[in-house]
Amino acid sequence: MTVDDKIIFAEYFLDKIRDAKNRDDFLPNLGAFLSETRSIADYLLEDYNLKFDLGISLTKKLDHRIFKEKACDKTNLEALKFISSYNSEYNKLSQNPIGKLLIDKRNITVHRRGEQVRGNFVREIVETVPIHDSVAIEVRDKDGNLKMKSDSRDMNENLKTKENNSTNKGADSVKWYFEDYIAKDVVGVCEDFLNLMKKFVDNLKNEFP
Repeated sequence: MTVDDKIIFAEYFLDKIRDAKNRDDFLPNLGAFLSETRSIADYLLEDYNLKFDLGISLTKKLDHRIFKEKACDKTNLEALKFISSYNSEYNKLSQNPIGKLLIDKRNITVHRRGEQVRGNFVREIVETVPIHDSVAIEVRDKDGNLKMKSDSRDMNENLKTKENNSTNKGADSVKWYFEDYIAKDVVGVCEDFLNLMKKFVDNLKNEFP
């Protein structure tokens, strides 16, 4: 499997979260997207391990330190130039606000706990969206005015009422937001993150074709 395959997988899960209609669909695909997208950087290292014939086996951990050590052992100057550029590009990526946000979130999701997201509802769009009872929601009209705010204690009752009243009035669609980043919805943040990773890959491939 190559880095290009990982980009295709990340795009697949990005489409899944774009299309998700409820929390149970959204969160597993978000976790998969974060994992696949973050691993793009790791698979790029493996591609260049093979390209430079460094001989780091699949049974051994591969990170930028191991790559550099092996390149030094083999006195492979081109591989050393590559890993220097790789580290520089990755530092830029991790210092980008969205790059840092989602790299950190991927690590938290994999190693500690799931993501904290919030659903914001917009009226008069096509589909009713049931939400798990641990998610706080805000309902706003098309002009952005707050119509209803609910926590886990009363959300289920509110949603049932809204669903019963939605037959002739139109239903709700949802946009998801990370609790600690509300400048852009989760889908938009994920799109930006994948584009950053693609640029990361392209910059290195262009420098080391």
